[in-house]
Amino acid sequence: MSKDKKSIGQPILGQIYKLIPKNAIKGLTDKYQSDKYYKNLKFNTHLISPLYGVLIPR
Repeated sequence: MSKDKKSIGQPILGQIYKLIPKNAIKGLTDKYQSDKYYKNLKFNTHLISPLYGVLIPR
């Protein structure tokens, strides 16, 4: 089975996400209460979505 060329940025995205300290994300989420009224999109997902859009070649 051949690899899909469209998923080329996913390993890079994972590496960048690992560089962001989890306690910094948790601290900002608690400080600004960004997840207080969320329905489907938590802060972590909202943080990763723009990175995915920028890093994935079209």
